[in-house]
Amino acid sequence: MAASPSDDAGDGLEYGRYLCLLEPHETEPGKWDFEGDKNLAEYIRIAEEEGLMVILRPGPYVCAEWEFGSYVAQRKDIPLEEHRRYNAKIKRQLADAGFNVPLFTSDGSWLFEGGSTPGALPTANGESNVENLKKVVNEYHGGVGPYMVAEFYPGWLMHWAEPFPDISDSGIARQTETYLQNDVSFNFYMVHGGTSFGFTSGANYDKKHDIQPDLTSYDYDAPHVRAIEPRIRLRLVLNPFQPTPERPSGDTGLA
Repeated sequence: MAASPSDDAGDGLEYGRYLCLLEPHETEPGKWDFEGDKNLAEYIRIAEEEGLMVILRPGPYVCAEWEFGSYVAQRKDIPLEEHRRYNAKIKRQLADAGFNVPLFTSDGSWLFEGGSTPGALPTANGESNVENLKKVVNEYHGGVGPYMVAEFYPGWLMHWAEPFPDISDSGIARQTETYLQNDVSFNFYMVHGGTSFGFTSGANYDKKHDIQPDLTSYDYDAPHVRAIEPRIRLRLVLNPFQPTPERPSGDTGLA
């Protein structure tokens, strides 16, 4: 779920978000692996070198588009109250380890009752209604903000045997302007896509489908296509709000 921090810095962004999936690191209960391409500390150091802050989202559950939502197999089917106790324990562990930073939870606005954790800012994924965003955050955060959409979707994931998602650039630009005009912070999910390797891609469901298997490709119709296309779409979205840096000599504009 992560790419090089330099990609985000080169696009003029201030933060990069890292989904710290539990399953790849906790290979079995109580045994942890942070070596090689799982070196989380090195990723954060590179982000600092590139001038980026990191929004770190540690597990257990951080993303539906991963096998079991990144719970290790031995811990699936966890009751809600146990999940909430686990989240509260993670919050205490982070504080005990010396993390003196703002903490937040990340859920759909209709899920705050089960997903929010006392002492952490609740943020609403995919919430385009600013009035509702402020209402639910106030309800679960002592009547005050700040207000943030931790997952603002400029694209969408793909399922097998379903049409390719198509989200307009102009719509994303208008929603970006709405957030900025109402003092709402937001995090693009995703700025650029990637790949879910092996059999880790996960699945979703809705009222019409009992299961919707996700493609291994996590292209996400993201505004920054890293492999072959110019960064045109990302610039179309951001240009009204910040100047595009001059292109260095010899830069083709390819990602």
